[in-house]
Amino acid sequence: MFNPKRRLEKRSKVELETGTDEMPDFTEKVPKDVLSHILTFLPLDESIRSGILSKKWKDLWRITTHIELDEKKLIKPLSQLLISRKSRKTKDVTKGASRYALLLYRIMSRHYGNLLSFRILHLWKSLLFGEVKSWVEHVLTTKKGVQKLSLECEPDNGEMGQCFLFKDNIPKLNFSNGIFQRLDSLEMINYNINCSNAFVGCKNLKTLKLKKINLDDGTINDILNNCVVLENFTLNESTGFNKLIIMIESLKVLKLQGLCVDELKVSCENLEVLLLDSITCPTNTASIYAPNLKTFSSYYYSLFGNMHAAKEGYAIVKGYEILAHSALDFENTIIGSSNDYDFPYPISMFWEKQELCYCVHEKLKFVYIKAFKGNELEVEFVKYLIAKATMMKKVTIFCNTLTEDAENLLSLPKTSTNLSINFKVNAINIMN
Repeated sequence: MFNPKRRLEKRSKVELETGTDEMPDFTEKVPKDVLSHILTFLPLDESIRSGILSKKWKDLWRITTHIELDEKKLIKPLSQLLISRKSRKTKDVTKGASRYALLLYRIMSRHYGNLLSFRILHLWKSLLFGEVKSWVEHVLTTKKGVQKLSLECEPDNGEMGQCFLFKDNIPKLNFSNGIFQRLDSLEMINYNINCSNAFVGCKNLKTLKLKKINLDDGTINDILNNCVVLENFTLNESTGFNKLIIMIESLKVLKLQGLCVDELKVSCENLEVLLLDSITCPTNTASIYAPNLKTFSSYYYSLFGNMHAAKEGYAIVKGYEILAHSALDFENTIIGSSNDYDFPYPISMFWEKQELCYCVHEKLKFVYIKAFKGNELEVEFVKYLIAKATMMKKVTIFCNTLTEDAENLLSLPKTSTNLSINFKVNAINIMN
């Protein structure tokens, strides 16, 4: 409980020590580089406003290593309020956004620190007159130390379709030749791209994340061909291309989520981590070669509700189909479960009909099975692992309830003498 008397006693001690009844500013003892690092977690407008805290905080944003620009914060407060109301369209409140676009140039001219990363969150109308292109190229040419760039376009709420009768007229995001060549990491969300010029000479780009991007086969192939040292690639809920062919020797982490393609081919010698989530593709056109794979994660239907309509006759590629038909060699696997199966034979015979896989027989050590419901195919899959995996150390099964068939797995004879089977009932964290 708050005690005013005790508070007065404390203030009197401060007054005796400092000669004033004001509480001391403890941040005065914190080094400037630490305070500057704290500001990297704030949007640009909040970082600038921090200057009112004390003299030490004034202009501290000018030396921060990260800047996050939210274009909505450049608009007048009343317009920001209107945008925050989901029922309102943005077309009436973004008319003045371009008038504030010049603020970016003024802000960047006052920043004199070593800028390492930059993020822009903007409204879709900023694409119309090339403002986003101008902003990005200004930052990357004046701040040559920028290594990490993140670009995100706010959803248009259907307004873009009302403004443009034909899809070809929808504004595309294109940059000058080789503008990304000094970047180490790039993230792009919610864009239409029809040109790969910006990726020319990308000899430093190691991380590339593309989400909700519309691009054709030629563009995505050119992008991947230019990223010669790419190590981490994420492609999420993107459209426009029919074939996805990934052949990058340096690639170590690959995450593909919410995609619908005619052909999927992955051939990466040094790939260590592979995630497939809600991939719609004919099974006979999906092939993966990854001899050094350590972790394979597969989920289906988790993102399907957010995807565009899948092509008629296509099915989501399932984890066990990848295991059965691809050249994978890994130690860990995580498989998400579902009840939708369609086999020409009884479900219980699926794993009996599969040829012995080298990676399962000789290499696989750890398996995590999420959303285990104890149906027949799931139980048979675990039995297959117990009977065939000679190097297996641990199988962890996450489930809501423990069925009798699942519990009987504990008493089955094991090929691997070091194998332990753990059930996590009602567990939230998959890696617990």
